[in-house]
Amino acid sequence: MVLRYTYRSQYSKDKQEPPEINTLLIKSNARHPNHAPSRGQRCFATQEGKTVRFLQAAQLVLQLKTAMEQGKLDVLYADLAKADMLILDEFGYIPLDADGGRLLFQVLSNSYESQSLVITTNIEFGKWGTVLADEKLASAVADRIVHHGRLIEFGGKSRRVTDSLMLGNRKE
Repeated sequence: MVLRYTYRSQYSKDKQEPPEINTLLIKSNARHPNHAPSRGQRCFATQEGKTVRFLQAAQLVLQLKTAMEQGKLDVLYADLAKADMLILDEFGYIPLDADGGRLLFQVLSNSYESQSLVITTNIEFGKWGTVLADEKLASAVADRIVHHGRLIEFGGKSRRVTDSLMLGNRKE
């Protein structure tokens, strides 16, 4: 797969080595990159015996809020920390409130230098403060991601529009 290099197979939590790379996938022109991590990195990582968690950002925040209300936030954080790779899909599609932003920040902060992290988004770094409801929090997240990160931008036409039945681009 194209994104095979983004996960270092020699990574071992026992050796206390940080993951080699974080990956930020940014879509443009209505192109959605989530097929890349869901198929490419997830398949490669699992073939290497690594555990991968694929999470939609908004759904994760809902889980975090529920865990906080139930007094089980530490349990959820510990569960997420067990994965070798976290794939956070659709970051920024739904803006978060301040509590949601802080809870998500904690997940991203906890993963820093201990897990590989893949984020798909259509939001550039400069606008992450709007998504997380806090400019300083967004800056701290961006700082951690770019430290060991790679940025991959997807351009071109949307696959869904290109293959659209409604627009006459596909025959039934």
